[in-house]
Amino acid sequence: MFNRSWCGQVELPVANRTFDSSENAASLNWSQLGDIRLKAVYTGSSEDMSSGWSWGRAKIAPIAQMVGSGRGRDNGSAAALDDSGYQRILVAPGLEVDLHPVRIYADVELPVYQNLRGNQLVAPVLFKLSVSYMF
Repeated sequence: MFNRSWCGQVELPVANRTFDSSENAASLNWSQLGDIRLKAVYTGSSEDMSSGWSWGRAKIAPIAQMVGSGRGRDNGSAAALDDSGYQRILVAPGLEVDLHPVRIYADVELPVYQNLRGNQLVAPVLFKLSVSYMF
């Protein structure tokens, strides 16, 4: 609680499913994190805190990606043939927040493999933020 009247609530649902067929011909067992929800709760409508309001539209979904990219060597008369071109793989953990009609996505891209040709300036980490509006 932030004070006597206001508090915040976080819902972190986890689903666990188990399936076994007759005579164990097939089985499946998995667990998954669901959409995280944020709520604001106001309980100050009455003196005994028995009534109030609750707002909660935000859904948060954790996201993890593997991003691969490659670029060939530059060409042309002014190209730096020995200092251009690369292959790399990045891991990108992130979050997507749904505040309908606004959606916010952010991630951090960290290199796990890099093969750079020659001397090149590369960022040690990449940050991404995307804000979209759904009509």
